[in-house]
Amino acid sequence: MPYRFRLLSASCAVAALLSACSSAPTPLYQQEQFDAAASPYARTFHAKADATCEAARRALLSQGYVSSSPRADTIDGSKNFQPNNDSHVVIAFHVVCADANADGTSSTAYVNAVQDRYSLKKTSTSASVGLSILGSVSLPIGSGDDSMVKVASETIPAGVFYERYFNLVDHFLKIDPVRRDRAAVKVAEAAAKEHVAPLPEPAPTAQGEPMKMTTPVVPTPPAPPVPVVAPASAPAAPAAAPATTPAPASAPVATPPAPEPNAHAEPAPASAPAVTAPTPAPASAPAAPVTGGAN
Repeated sequence: MPYRFRLLSASCAVAALLSACSSAPTPLYQQEQFDAAASPYARTFHAKADATCEAARRALLSQGYVSSSPRADTIDGSKNFQPNNDSHVVIAFHVVCADANADGTSSTAYVNAVQDRYSLKKTSTSASVGLSILGSVSLPIGSGDDSMVKVASETIPAGVFYERYFNLVDHFLKIDPVRRDRAAVKVAEAAAKEHVAPLPEPAPTAQGEPMKMTTPVVPTPPAPPVPVVAPASAPAAPAAAPATTPAPASAPVATPPAPEPNAHAEPAPASAPAVTAPTPAPASAPAAPVTGGAN
């Protein structure tokens, strides 16, 4: 009895194994996982959709792909390869750009690449020709025809291939002239909001001389008023001065005859009246004799 049970168990195991081996392989469409996580075929950029598509087009052109744009948000590209004389490979790119948010400041690029492989196929044909002169004689004539036949077509799986392409797209987005001009405008607007005074322009200088910078003039505060002192003692000094200068009055009298030979020299006459005119001493001199006579 135990022997029969063991034999039955072994037969069931063999039957299960044979059924598993003879079952059909899992269809490829069941291997597709539509996951909501980040897709390896998509990348989000901080740029508008049109700028992202332009960068994607430049990335393909820089690598030798023939690019075309059937729509504003779509870029197609293709490139041919010849591994050997009997095979041919074509890689076709398809890029679609879409807005990633509501305001359109970010966009997502969806990329897939298809690889088509072609192989050289040789076909031979035979034909018979009958010649009526010789009777029913047929001569077999063989001919051959060579053509490229598509033997495989496959979407390139995600991996380093798409990663390198996305990095190149990001590179062209950074050097995009439109974005560079937009960044310059933002910097200018920020400087205008801060009200930063511009530096003075250098004054034009001759060639070979150092550049001179014009410094803005800073207004200086007015000087405090100087107090005016009343000239109380000023008259006393002139009065005393004439009293002690009787000798100069006689000196001009002796000097006039000397400049007479030179008629054009006028410094001496000009100095003589300047000395004798303001002296009030002659007015006080006659006053003294008058008082002496009275005594």
